[in-house]
Amino acid sequence: MEKRAPTLDLQSLRALFDRLGEVEAEVAESAPAGGVPAGESADPGEGRGSALRADRARELRYFVALLLLRKRMLRICDPKTPEQERADLVVIDPKAEQPEPIALFAPELDTDRLAGLKDELVAALEE
Repeated sequence: MEKRAPTLDLQSLRALFDRLGEVEAEVAESAPAGGVPAGESADPGEGRGSALRADRARELRYFVALLLLRKRMLRICDPKTPEQERADLVVIDPKAEQPEPIALFAPELDTDRLAGLKDELVAALEE
C-alpha cells in the first residue's frame, strides 16, 4: 500500500497566515503605550493572556510562512527597515500589486513545544 503525503489546503493556510497577523496587530494596538492609564487598575492576568495570545500567533505565523514559502505563495525579500533587519525572515506576497514586506521572527522551540506544533497548527486552521 502506497503511503501518501498529507495534502495542504493552500488557500486556508494563506487565510490563516493573514488571520494570525491580524491577531498580532490587535494585541499590539490594544496594549497601552505608556503603561496603565490613570484611574484604571492593572489586571496582570489580562495583559499576560494577551501577550500569550500574540506570542502564539507570532510563532504559528512563522511556521505557516515557511509552508507558504515552500509552495511559492510567499517570497523572501530583502529587508528595508531597521525592524526588518532584526527579523529572521522578511516575506512578500508575489501576487500582490503593491506587496508589503512582512517581518517574521523565529520562535524559540524546545522539544516539547515542537512536538505540539502540529496540533496547534491544525487547531488554528479549524478556528
